[in-house]
Amino acid sequence: MIVSCLAAGLAWPWAGACAGEDDGGKAYRVAVGLVVLESEAPGDGYGQSEFYVSIDRRDPAARQAFKRARTELTAVKQELRRVGRQLAKSEASGSDTLSSEEKKDRENWLASTKRRLGDLRSRMASLESKAAELRKRFWGRTPEVSVSGRRVHFAGMKLPVKVYRGDRVTISFWEADAFDSDLMGRKTFEIDGAKLTAGGFQLNTGWVESLHLELVPNE
Repeated sequence: MIVSCLAAGLAWPWAGACAGEDDGGKAYRVAVGLVVLESEAPGDGYGQSEFYVSIDRRDPAARQAFKRARTELTAVKQELRRVGRQLAKSEASGSDTLSSEEKKDRENWLASTKRRLGDLRSRMASLESKAAELRKRFWGRTPEVSVSGRRVHFAGMKLPVKVYRGDRVTISFWEADAFDSDLMGRKTFEIDGAKLTAGGFQLNTGWVESLHLELVPNE
């Protein structure tokens, strides 16, 4: 099933669902509660720090489709810049020395090029939207929460990625930095029946003493 789904994801534009959605399984979201850091955690007790939690869901098909979208998006942006430069150069050159026939050809070319630019902008917007949609199938994060101590309250913030029974996901806890966020802890686990039945559970990893998560039905 993964192979056929992956092949479908490589055929652009991407359409339909893969992995957990195909089997009609119920979708859930991971809600983040209280995170308690170890007393020796770096930066603990030194002013305000910003933290966030991310989720990475194993979904090869969505990742391949996302890469395909990003590759095409890069090509479209390059073509947009190239055509834009051509148009600007032609518009700046003027038409005083051209014959009537040449002026007509120039006007037709300008109109055609402007339509081409419009088409490229529309395609770029569509690809950006599709890439963002695909990325949310396998990766997402909470907003940042600012605290001065070891207890970080996320108050049930839901991570944007839908998960299903049998999924393998990686939850990471980060201290936000403008240039390179610091990983404070990371844990990979399966969304199994026990976790779904329990609803809430705790993880401990790295500098994280406890990280409370809850699996809630997607609404």
